[in-house]
Amino acid sequence: MNLDLEQQRDLLWNKAQRVLNKSNSADDTWVPIPKSCLDELHHALLMTSERGRMIPSIGRIVHYTLTQQDADAINGRRNDGRSHKAECDDNGGWQESIPVGNAVGEGDVYPMMITRVWSDEPTESTSVNGQVYLDGNDIHWVTSVSQLPELPEDQKYDVTATYRTWREPRRV
Repeated sequence: MNLDLEQQRDLLWNKAQRVLNKSNSADDTWVPIPKSCLDELHHALLMTSERGRMIPSIGRIVHYTLTQQDADAINGRRNDGRSHKAECDDNGGWQESIPVGNAVGEGDVYPMMITRVWSDEPTESTSVNGQVYLDGNDIHWVTSVSQLPELPEDQKYDVTATYRTWREPRRV
């Protein structure tokens, strides 16, 4: 179903009306929501293409899916850090720059901040660079990664669908 932005905005407004008024259903009052209140949500819709995929921009937080190569590199740095930490402890010092954190694996999803967009006029297929924020004191730099391709609705947030891709976080 391809909807233009005005149709998407109307659907969003109708959904907001239903959600708000469902919470007020105990007293049977209808609370109207002016469409002007949805300007910020509409702005978010403008940041997506007409097909609903995000147009990347610097500073956006997206989800990145790790590959086995990513996981091996991260876990390798952390394992090296653990052995180096033991050496530092033996010598009476600890360096906070040593990477430590929980183990990662292929298919794990972490937040990534887009740091570079490879186009002056980006589209949904433009590659990006980014910093992947891990569960530890380190980050992982990824280069030239693409957005997850359009998938059927039932697979839209399937983390195993495609590795080494980014996607817009699911709205909850």
